[in-house]
Amino acid sequence: MSSSSPKRPSLTTGLAALKHRKYEQAIAHLNGVYTNESEGIRKRRAQQGLVIVYHKLGQGQKALNLCYLLTYSPDATFQTWAKKTLPKLKHQFPDLEPSTDISPDAPTDALPVAPPPVPQGEVKENPQPVSLSPASPEVRTWKQAGRAKRWGTLPKTWKLGSERRWLWGLQGITAIAFFVWMVTVVEISFSLVQYLLSLLPLLSPWQILYRDPSLFLFIFSLLIFIASPALLSLLLKKEYELEPLNLEHLKTIRPESATVIERVCRQRKLPPPKLGILPTALPLIFTYIQYPIGHLRPTGYIAISQGMLDRLDDDELAILYSTQLAHILNWDFLLLSCCVCFLQLPYSLYWSVSKLGERLADRLEIPLLELTIRGLSTLLANLSYTYYHLFRLPLVLLSRWRLLYSDATAVSITGNPNALTRGLLKLAQGWHRGMMDASSIPEVLERFDLLLPLGIEQAIAIGNLAPNQPFEPLLQWDIRHPYRYGVTLLSSHGRLGDRLQRLTDLARFFRLETELDLPFIPPRRFSLPSDFQSWLKAGVNFIISTGIAIDRGLPLLPRALCQALILGIGFRLLLMLVGKIADVFYVGQLVWLSQDQDGDLITACYLISFSLILMFQINRFYPEVRPIKHQRIDRSDTLTALQTDATLPPKKREIIRLEGKLWGRRGVHNGLGQTLILHSSAGLIRLRHCPRVSVFGDWGINIVCPKDLIGQSVKVGGWLRRGADLAVDLAYLEGRSQLGAYSYHPPILSVVAIASGLWGAYLVWQT
Repeated sequence: MSSSSPKRPSLTTGLAALKHRKYEQAIAHLNGVYTNESEGIRKRRAQQGLVIVYHKLGQGQKALNLCYLLTYSPDATFQTWAKKTLPKLKHQFPDLEPSTDISPDAPTDALPVAPPPVPQGEVKENPQPVSLSPASPEVRTWKQAGRAKRWGTLPKTWKLGSERRWLWGLQGITAIAFFVWMVTVVEISFSLVQYLLSLLPLLSPWQILYRDPSLFLFIFSLLIFIASPALLSLLLKKEYELEPLNLEHLKTIRPESATVIERVCRQRKLPPPKLGILPTALPLIFTYIQYPIGHLRPTGYIAISQGMLDRLDDDELAILYSTQLAHILNWDFLLLSCCVCFLQLPYSLYWSVSKLGERLADRLEIPLLELTIRGLSTLLANLSYTYYHLFRLPLVLLSRWRLLYSDATAVSITGNPNALTRGLLKLAQGWHRGMMDASSIPEVLERFDLLLPLGIEQAIAIGNLAPNQPFEPLLQWDIRHPYRYGVTLLSSHGRLGDRLQRLTDLARFFRLETELDLPFIPPRRFSLPSDFQSWLKAGVNFIISTGIAIDRGLPLLPRALCQALILGIGFRLLLMLVGKIADVFYVGQLVWLSQDQDGDLITACYLISFSLILMFQINRFYPEVRPIKHQRIDRSDTLTALQTDATLPPKKREIIRLEGKLWGRRGVHNGLGQTLILHSSAGLIRLRHCPRVSVFGDWGINIVCPKDLIGQSVKVGGWLRRGADLAVDLAYLEGRSQLGAYSYHPPILSVVAIASGLWGAYLVWQT
């Protein structure tokens, strides 16, 4: 079968076409990647996909030849896969032998094809299909610490998440905050659209934008809540081929997992949850709302992937199933799954517009029209992606807190905290392998991140460790650093080190050997002050410690916002004092400083304070970084040391330069540079890019965007930041050409500071 080579071969498109059995399209894209790519994981992944697709089509000679070449791959994982697959192919095609004189870079269409001869008068039976699974990761030696034989009630401390009333209260607060925040974002968006329409000629603001959207959004949210089970099931079946998983079948392959589900549902008198399986090698497990037939009480649909079954042992899978049952028992899956369903609207728009824009732009032959379509689709995709992240902000606290309760409940069900420790670490390693295979962040991880048991940043950090490296040094920062709370405040998942340390404490509580050698940290005890002097002293200490934590623990923009609040209130009190003194001494020109009925003066003080603080700190936070020409600049050894540095402050202004291969989504999908990853010798590290025109992306004449350098070997310079993981705020990217891609963190923040100051001055002048 021959197929025309696409204009831009894509590994992701080829693998997706293979999954959907579009073999001709898969061959076209995978063959293009295999032919054009230099030696690397993308080339080997395309070669692996071609082996599978040629096997599916019965073209045994091509499959054998490519598989034979893959046995000499420098990557041990692909080499192992090829050595296991080659005997299966030889068994299915006994009359064929792989050719040994083929160039590894030859296009697959040039490979010899010799179909097996079938003697006349003999009908050859169709052989059973051979299961060709992806390459497995390197094996780590686990301690395999044991489980409790008998266990009882867990210790009731807030640290272990034992008081459900706090979780239920948080859900109520989250529901109100989500709706109020949604209305606020929509109203601000309407106001901006009105303002833009008033500036354009021959256009006037639409009257519908002046109406209060609260009632419409309430009804719309209610409809989403009711329809969320059907909508999520439809999305998972259409996009990810979700299939039902029979509990009896699960019992044959994972007996302990099935037994745990049956026992918990029987003891708690719950309708059994529906089970589903996603045919992907990426390990996934999450729960969303479902209304089973014959029951009014909603229950959960627990979706799991084939990668989870392949990667985890039965006891590890059983306790991860128990965490999902805990979400059902604690009722925290209802609100979150409905809100995640709502978030699919902007995310699906972002993904669909990106694919449609790329498809239309590739088919157009007129450069100006192609540029217009690509620019408009990029703008719409960027806006949709921005709204997705804005709407999810009120949900991150619930997403983090519910894991405290699910971990504690799962341990109380199984008595096996060590298995949960191993399961979470293996899950992180599986995600890291998935990013390596896709050369990007898989879309499903980002789409359903609030429902997943781990965060993407945690998977990147854990996966960078070699099999012989211990986990404990990497987790020390999460456990011990005093300013770890501020930098992870907006993370969708709690710090993995804290979480594993709690599980280690539970193993000690059961008098078990621990899977990880993490220190015991006793829970802090809070006591209320007894007299006024103690209250005053505690208040002063709290203010001072909070101020220090804000200054040393928060990134620049949140820090400036918090500090401006304090400085703005001080400015306003000073102006009020001046106005009162002027009133006493009959200085009428200054009396207005004490009068602020509309709140314009306090707003102006805040904006001016924010502007001053931001302007004074930009240069200290972003020292100048210049490209170094014709020199090797790789500092991967420094990066490896910093990853395990438990004392690394978030405020550290470390200039770092690295070399590696740039990964991420291509084209319109990465208009904001939101999924940039550098694959260096120290592992994967996230790159944070600030586009030239912010949410509108990198627009201009002859602008080189980071997405234009995807797949190339690049030199990176920027500022190292410590948050949930190590990341680099980009200053520049240099690829093969002389032109580089630049990030605009300091200029954009300078524009924000100037605009804030001018706005504050305008409010003062108006007053």
